Formats: sequence, structure tokens, C-alpha cells
Amino acid sequence: MLAPLSDEVWIDVTGAQRAENAQRIVAFGTPRPALADLVRQAREADGTPVLGGGEPTLGSDLPDLVAAVSEAIGSQWVLATDGLALTQPGPLASLAQRGLTTLRVRLVSARPDAHDWFYGRPGATKAAVRALRTAAAAGITTQIEVPLIRPTVDHLAETLEVAARVSASAVLAVHYDPGRFPRDEQVTLTPRLGLLEQPLTDTAAAALRLGVTFAVADLPQCFLPEGVAACRVRQSRPTPAAPCGPDCPGAPTCVGVPEVYRSLFGSSELPAGPPTDLAEDDFSGTSRQIRMRLVRHGEHATHLRVTAIDHPDAAALLREALRLGFARVEVAADLAPLAAFSDDELHRLRRLTALRPTGPVPPDLRERIGRIAPQVELGSTS
Repeated sequence: MLAPLSDEVWIDVTGAQRAENAQRIVAFGTPRPALADLVRQAREADGTPVLGGGEPTLGSDLPDLVAAVSEAIGSQWVLATDGLALTQPGPLASLAQRGLTTLRVRLVSARPDAHDWFYGRPGATKAAVRALRTAAAAGITTQIEVPLIRPTVDHLAETLEVAARVSASAVLAVHYDPGRFPRDEQVTLTPRLGLLEQPLTDTAAAALRLGVTFAVADLPQCFLPEGVAACRVRQSRPTPAAPCGPDCPGAPTCVGVPEVYRSLFGSSELPAGPPTDLAEDDFSGTSRQIRMRLVRHGEHATHLRVTAIDHPDAAALLREALRLGFARVEVAADLAPLAAFSDDELHRLRRLTALRPTGPVPPDLRERIGRIAPQVELGSTS
């Protein structure tokens, strides 16, 4: 039985990144904390401390940090790095002498063109693999961290083959909040939650076959396939998260779906609760906000009741509601705004189930509705 990865606490060692780096994962956190503060964070962590953030090997006092953390908490911690500065035996031997026992190297993909592209540095893949081999030769336990990104997620299982070849003990696939990616690349890099089941299942199967521990970190629990291990890295979220759906257990069991994800992709792939008979909407807010609400209503309700139609775009919004597949759409509101609708706009509302006025309806408006949209049930004043 492979040993599972425990929950972890990410500690930002430095906000610095390599100038050549494409910086597609944005470092969130304070500037370089004092050495004593980093040691305190490691000591107080309620999980395995992972020293990362930016690129730790850029700090000139990294050997002192390794020695101080090892003296404070022993060997149960991890150094996370891109590996570019650790390809030679000398630096790794020095860190090992100071207490480093576990090194985690980021590898976006086993395919060199993908990893080099992500980091904007030719040769980054070879350097990462060389760092893993050199560390293993120095007696340091190695792991691979794989950022889950859209272009490479279907090739995730190939990383397990690399892990086996370089004697890495574990592969950790980390799901990032889309807000950690540059704004103009968020759609390109963010994997769709609803499409992760197959690649994660295939990778877990490869891990069992090859004898490599595999886990997924910070993925909403509601999207974790059965049989795939999970742990929490608890990286800082730049945007708030909300429950995945009505049955989501919420924090701390499930990290939820970041709001920026919903803004990018909507909520059609998120778990829906059982259909309800009725949803109501008062057409308040901007047209875009109302349209987004109508879509969400359609995910849970079979019937829609509109309780106000005084919005300037009410005619278009009602047509949108009729296109969303509700079994029944009715208006229960003051019908006076219908007087401003053109004959064509009224005719387009002929598939409304009912108009239920909450105030007096002028006879000429009642006659006009009956003539142009006779299919619509027009109730009396309530």
C-alpha cells in the first residue's frame, strides 16, 4: 500500500521569480519574510510545511533557512522549486547536509515543448528532470508537482512514467485558482472541472501500476473521481470560493469553486440539486446579471415566474426566458409596461403560459394582448 500524502501548509519563502520566467503562475503573498518568521510558520503549521512561493532557490540565505527549519521541526517538511538551480551535485549535497530530506520539483508536463513553453525557458524540462535525478542520487526523497493546466491535463499520466524513471516517490497534481494565472490567459490555462474525471482516473491507475503515490491537491471535492486520493496544499486564494452546488459539503471538506471560475465558464457543469417546481425573478439588476440568473434558474427549476417587467430590456429578457426550456413561464406583475411593447414584441411572447396582473389592466391593453397573443392566458386583476 502506497503511503498517502498528508495535508500541507504552503509557506511563501519569497515573492521573487526568475526574470526569464513566463510567470504564468502569479505569486501571491508578502515580500520575503524574515528567517525567524519562516521558521515560526513551519513550526506552527497544522500539516506538512511546504517551503515554496516564487522561487526559493533565488534567496541567498536558502542554506541557512534549510538548516533552521530542520533544527526546529526535523525532517517532515518539503522544499518546492523549479529545480533550475539544483541540477549539480554540489548545491544539493550542501542542502542535504543542512537537513533537506524531501525535494519537490515542478514539472508541468513530461513533454518538453509544453513545460518549456509554460515557463518560457528552453531547456527547463531537462533541468527539472536532471534536478530530480541528482537529488535522488544524493539520498534526497523526491516528488513531482504538476500544475493542472488545460493544455496538458490529458497527458498527466505520462508524468507518472517520468516519476518512475527518476525514482520520484510521489506526484502531486495541484489545482490552482484561475486568479493565479495572468488575466489574459485564464481561459487558456484553466482546466474545465467537468472534464477532469477521465485524465485523473487514468493517472491514478498508472500510479498503482508503477508504484508511485499520486494525489490531487486543492481540487473541489465534488469533482474528485472515486479512487483518486486528495490532499490540501492550502495555497492562498486570490478570489473567494463558493460551494459547488446544493449538496456540496463546503469547507473544510470541499474547497468550493472560485468565483473567478464561475465568471469565466458559468455554472452549467456544476452539480445541480433536484429540480424545484418554481423559480421567481424580479428582473432587477443589469441585463447581463438577469440573463445569468435565468440560466441558473433553468438548472434547478421547471417553472419560472417573473414578478416585475419594468426593466428597459424586459421584452428581450422575456424572450430569453422562453428560450431556456422552462416547462412554464408566467408573468405575475403590473402589466402596464406591456403598453410600451411593439406589436412584434408582444407577438414574440405568445409562448408565455400566463399573464397574471397584480394591478388594473387598461381595456385597450387587454384587447391588444388578446388580439396579438391570443394563446396567452390573461388573468383578471388579483
